[in-house]
Amino acid sequence: MERGILVYALIVTIAVAITFTLILTEERTKAELPTYNVGDEWVYRSTNDTTYTFHYKVTAEETIDDEDSYVIETSYDPPFLGINSGETKWMKKGTGDTMKTQMSGIYTGFSYTRTQTYSYQYSGADKWPIEVGKEYSVTRTQTYTITPPYQTGTETKTSTVKVEKREDVTVPAGTFTCFKEVYYDENDNVWYTSWHSDNVKRYVKTINNETGKTTELVSYSIREESLAISGPTGLEVGEEAMFTVTSRSSPVENAFVEVDGDTKKSGADGTVTFVFDQPGNFTVKATKEGYEEASIPVTVTAHPEGAPHYEIVACVNWINDADTIEVGIYKLVTELDPGGEISEGTTERIRFGGGVDAPELTDYTPPRSGQPGSVEATEFIENLIPLRTTVYLDLNDLSVGGQTGRPYRGEYERLIAVIYTVIDGQWVNINAELLRWGLEEYPGFGWLKYRYYPSEWNPDDWLEENYPYVLD
Repeated sequence: MERGILVYALIVTIAVAITFTLILTEERTKAELPTYNVGDEWVYRSTNDTTYTFHYKVTAEETIDDEDSYVIETSYDPPFLGINSGETKWMKKGTGDTMKTQMSGIYTGFSYTRTQTYSYQYSGADKWPIEVGKEYSVTRTQTYTITPPYQTGTETKTSTVKVEKREDVTVPAGTFTCFKEVYYDENDNVWYTSWHSDNVKRYVKTINNETGKTTELVSYSIREESLAISGPTGLEVGEEAMFTVTSRSSPVENAFVEVDGDTKKSGADGTVTFVFDQPGNFTVKATKEGYEEASIPVTVTAHPEGAPHYEIVACVNWINDADTIEVGIYKLVTELDPGGEISEGTTERIRFGGGVDAPELTDYTPPRSGQPGSVEATEFIENLIPLRTTVYLDLNDLSVGGQTGRPYRGEYERLIAVIYTVIDGQWVNINAELLRWGLEEYPGFGWLKYRYYPSEWNPDDWLEENYPYVLD
């Protein structure tokens, strides 16, 4: 009798073990549509032309267009493209698809709001659950509106998505077993790759194969006892940096934040500040008793060797013509006159300083036309500083706005500056390059038409044989 009971117990134990194993196997082979909670947060680092840290957190639940959705706030450090400091996103609960995004900012002195709405059409299969071998097609239609009514438009992209395999992926937040999803365009070329972790409830890494942008998870907090830390991941020696410790989107006070042997406690707002006095790769780690720790990688570089003087680091967002561009401001590296009304996360129109004038474009739509040499001069600048190029601006302290009297500005309130960038490791004065090119290619045009304006630069210096900031 006892033997029979033991045999029966053994059979039950084996059956339970087999069932449990099957459940675990099912969990490992499928990722179901995740459920989020208000307070869930993730911190990512994105690298392309510039390295950004962005904080992604669930702040509310709302119903829009009769669909239940999560409200997600995203903040960028530095501002994305020098202008977008953050945006709000609405994600449909039933599919995980983004329904709407909205961002606001200042564009060349004017406030704007950009709203994007999305619709999706799936064929072959639905996205969820994610499992190896699944293949489906999705067409995403994006409609955007910029108000005041500057622009509206619609963009459509069709992708074939293949879930290729499960693999381990290591990112700053740790090592995760993920589903690798590969997106193919209409020509069967890979344009996007994503690694999704069901433990994290989101992707831990993405690569945009068209732009080269890579995004990796830095830290996350989706449990009460977990920490997240956010802050800049790219700094210069001597620059002060603020880091914020949170747990499920709430600031954590009295967390220990340590970097290179220096430890500080976070304040009531969860923040601490550090100044890095030497270059290198560092890890800023946050700990508190009862919580899982979090960390963020930071790369500190020395002030660029041989760099000229500059006050602003910015991104080229548009090239109006050969002597005027629009930039988004990443960072002010020196204290400027408040009357200049210049701030990070805004877009400004920049007029080349030093008296330089280029032939005028009169028709900006392709094929462009204007004064002799205007199209060629514009193309010359476009080749030197393509869109998204990081540029360094030395403002003209002697300029005074024609209508407002604001410093650094010219007659039409554009900032007057020398524009520097780094090309093949060499610092280059773009104003000087344009002047040298113009005098050689179109010597009959008055390239120094405005040299009588007050200027802190003498363009004759740029033409000297030993001037250091021109290409060989």
